[in-house]
Amino acid sequence: MAVRPTRTSLILPPGTYVEEWLEDNEGMTQTELALRLDVSVKHLNQLIRGHVRISREMATKLELVTGYTVEFWLTLQARYEARQSEIEVTEEDSDTVTSLFPKQCISRLRETGLIRCSWRTPEKLVEELYRLLQVASPRALVAVVERQVSAANLHGAVSDVPLGERWTWLAIVRNRANKVVDVPRFDRRRLRHLVPELQGITKNNPETVIESVTALLKTAGVIFLAELETSGSGLSTASFDRCGNPVIVVTASRKQDGAFWLAVFHQIAQVLGDDENEAPRKYRLVGERREIGA
Repeated sequence: MAVRPTRTSLILPPGTYVEEWLEDNEGMTQTELALRLDVSVKHLNQLIRGHVRISREMATKLELVTGYTVEFWLTLQARYEARQSEIEVTEEDSDTVTSLFPKQCISRLRETGLIRCSWRTPEKLVEELYRLLQVASPRALVAVVERQVSAANLHGAVSDVPLGERWTWLAIVRNRANKVVDVPRFDRRRLRHLVPELQGITKNNPETVIESVTALLKTAGVIFLAELETSGSGLSTASFDRCGNPVIVVTASRKQDGAFWLAVFHQIAQVLGDDENEAPRKYRLVGERREIGA
């Protein structure tokens, strides 16, 4: 049997592999192959050039003549068609992503591992961001970013922070939250009873405060993240839902002063629904994904 075709680029039409098979079988011409496949030379030539697709009938004929299975030829055709139908990045796509996510946002997302591409390959970057946010157009991109940011209850100098930077900060802390394991089901009553104990921790050594708060809140099914302040982000706190568990994020750079504790208790109050300007939130059972406020 001839050597199996070795070219693997999905950009090449599957007919290219027929041509390579011919090269590996010296003495077999296109005319001879067309005769054996019971097609015209013109049809075979169009198939090789990618102008004619490999149908199941043709794949069956190719299996009989070349020895390679129907599935092999149909898979090549399917991959080629999938490649051809990938997102065509337009100027509007690039302009929207550029205005929404400045270079520093892309750098932070890459450092976190949420994306891999950069502006060196703009088409791939746009496609990767679309896949990350599960959108298919510039309008949908902006709408989803706005909705996710709005639902996350961000605090700080929010009005001074561009939308894309807010979403980037949120995406990074969400990524951290998703890595927290062994979190029990959210217990609202337990969280309410923890408040006096948390107030006692305010006098603890600042170096152990984060660890203490994290462990205590986790017993109530609350994920606590102390984020280092991102230069220029202007964001200090946030709260959102992760599969039924509240997530509270507080900037850790000022854990030694009252601002840190004010932020912690403010977010706890909002989770409990005690804030006079905040309606109680209904956290769903673990396993059901839903954005708070969505």
